Amino acid sequence: MLSPTESTPWYRQFWPWVLIALPGTVVIASLVTIGIALDQPDGLVVDDYYKEGLAINRLIARDEAAARYAMAAELTLQESFGTVRLSGEPAQMPAALTLRVLHATMDGQDQIVQLVPTADGRFTAPIEPMGPGRWDIQIEADDWRLTGSLDRPGLETLILAPTTSPIN
Repeated sequence: MLSPTESTPWYRQFWPWVLIALPGTVVIASLVTIGIALDQPDGLVVDDYYKEGLAINRLIARDEAAARYAMAAELTLQESFGTVRLSGEPAQMPAALTLRVLHATMDGQDQIVQLVPTADGRFTAPIEPMGPGRWDIQIEADDWRLTGSLDRPGLETLILAPTTSPIN
C-alpha cells in the first residue's frame, strides 16, 4: 500500500486519459469525415454553369413544343422495366423515345435509356432498379420533351404533362 507522500504515475490516473480521449476522438472523427469527402465527390456542381444557363432557353422551347402538340405520357415503372403510353397529335408520334431517369442528388445513379415501340403502341425499355429518393423523369423526342418527378419507394405510375410556364 502507498503512503500519503507517494503517488501513482500519471498514466495510471483516470483524468489524464479522459482529457487525452476527448481531442483524440475529434481527430479520428475529422479523419473519417475527410475520407468520406474524398471518396464521394460532390456531383451537384456543374463545371460550366454559364453554358448550362444559356441552354435553358432551348429546353423551354422543347417544353412549349410538347404543350403545342398536346403531348402527354403515362410512365409505368416495374421492377426492372419501364413502359410509356403516349397521347397527343398523331403526326408528332416519334419512332423512338429517350427516357432519362435522373436522381435528384447522386448523378452516378442516373439512367438514360432508349424506349422502343411495341405492337400495341407503347414504348418499353429495361431499366436498372431505382433506389429510394427523389427522381426526375424526362421523356424526350427530337423536338419536344415531357418532365416530371417521383419519390421512391412509392409511385409506380407517373403522368407526365407539358410544363406551360418557364422555370424562374
